[in-house]
Amino acid sequence: MPLIESCLTILGAITGITGLHSWFTGLKAGGQMDMILAEQNRLHSEVKRLSDRILYTPTVQQVQTINESSKRLSDLRDLRQFLEPVQQGLNTEILSTAVLSTPSKLQAAFGRDPFEVLIETRPINRAKVPANSDLLPILFFDNGVHYIGWQTRGALPILFGCDYSPGMMEPEVHFSDEWVKITAGQFLMGSPENEAHRFNNEILHRVRITRPFLMKRTLITVGEYRSFRSLDAHDQQKGDDHPIMAENWFDAVAYCNWRSEQEGFRLCYRFEGENVTWDREATGYRLPTEAADYYPCLTPGDGFRRKFLSVTGSYS
Repeated sequence: MPLIESCLTILGAITGITGLHSWFTGLKAGGQMDMILAEQNRLHSEVKRLSDRILYTPTVQQVQTINESSKRLSDLRDLRQFLEPVQQGLNTEILSTAVLSTPSKLQAAFGRDPFEVLIETRPINRAKVPANSDLLPILFFDNGVHYIGWQTRGALPILFGCDYSPGMMEPEVHFSDEWVKITAGQFLMGSPENEAHRFNNEILHRVRITRPFLMKRTLITVGEYRSFRSLDAHDQQKGDDHPIMAENWFDAVAYCNWRSEQEGFRLCYRFEGENVTWDREATGYRLPTEAADYYPCLTPGDGFRRKFLSVTGSYS
């Protein structure tokens, strides 16, 4: 069994390809790799074999940039060239998740000195797992040697402008006019003290959206909800394109679970009598949190001025 089964990986320089620390990904090995392969097989998702010991799944994204756009490396020959030295360094079969361009903050930090921003850094063959379970492994290449260093997940956005989710297994989603992709980022929620009609509880505070998500462009319609259960008298009088309005919160989360089940996603909500808990690692449909509902409506570049768009909806 490999010592490190899951790690954030900064890909090194290869002749003819963009230079050092330009791409990063989440790598899996051993039991962690087997878990993702089993999940991908269940979802009938794509897994590519780049060599005898290198697998690649573009449908799972475990790394992301924050407050910065990123490109995805999709050329299979380039992917193999980048991943082969890593596989040889780890000396085990590996599975790479989606490979993205690294944020400028990460490139700058590793360009100066990666040993200053990581903890307990050692060559791969001498790597040890720290006692602190909050630390995440980070694999990188420096002067011909592969190293494993460690850092807390909470420090990644601050130090490197990125995030890494070791347990995040997202199925491939086919985008359509029905959905809007909301990228990760940070924003100020609340209202400035000098804003007219401001309530006392609208205190300005910074909120971080750590993962991208999809939001439905419109409210759930009467026609969509009719497939789930029968309508009350109020909604029966409306056309199928009219928003469903009369249902309560419990009916709304039950609808989310039903739709997730219909499409083979992991359910977001667990019901225990009147108690409902949210499984944050689930991949199915859910209601937006207050922050997730607020975030898409911000005017780009403005911390608190809102621009109301068509993507908001309590039942998306």
